[in-house]
Order: sequence, then structure tokens, then C-alpha cells
Amino acid sequence: CAWHCLAVACEMQHLVPEAIDVYRKVTELTPEDPWAWRRLGDALQTGGEPTESIAALRKAIELKRDYVEAWYGLGTAHAALGNRTQFMDIYEALRMLHSALADEFFEDFVFP
Repeated sequence: CAWHCLAVACEMQHLVPEAIDVYRKVTELTPEDPWAWRRLGDALQTGGEPTESIAALRKAIELKRDYVEAWYGLGTAHAALGNRTQFMDIYEALRMLHSALADEFFEDFVFP
């Protein structure tokens, strides 16, 4: 828990590189924790590393298939890279899990 708290504290202080380092440590210590992988993915996206973000978010989804926030983050990372071919798959997954968030994703990324 201390590592989780430190990572969140770094994020709250906008210390993105430090948050990324700490989240990497958290995923080493708790590799089966989808929350840690999703937070790492979000931090990597914020830090301008969408390709690495995608890998972390895919791991979160692998561990928890219905992780709505991870699916949405995966969509934003693909958007940052311009990977439009991935959008519909992500939209369909979101639509099955959370229709309102799927609509938001569609409006923001698929058909802005």
C-alpha cells in the first residue's frame, strides 16, 4: 500500500516521471493487480508514452476483462497514436460494459 500511496501522491503533485517509476515498482511487487497496471498506463499516457501506455493497459485488461477505465485509457492511447483501426473494437467493448462512457468515447474519438 505504501508504494500505491507514493505513486498517487506523485501524480497529485504532477510529478509524472516519478509516478511512472513508482507505478513500475508497484507492478513489479503486485503483477496481478489490474489497478496498478491501469494507473501505470495512465501515467505513461500523461508522460507522452502512448505505446508503452497501450502495453500496460492491455495487461490491466488481461487481468480484468471488464475494467472500463482501462478500456477507455486504451482508447485514448490509440487516439494519441492515430490508430483509428482500433477505435471500433474499443468502442464495442466499452458499449458492452458502460454505454454512457462508450458514447463519450465515440463522440470524443471515433466521430468527433
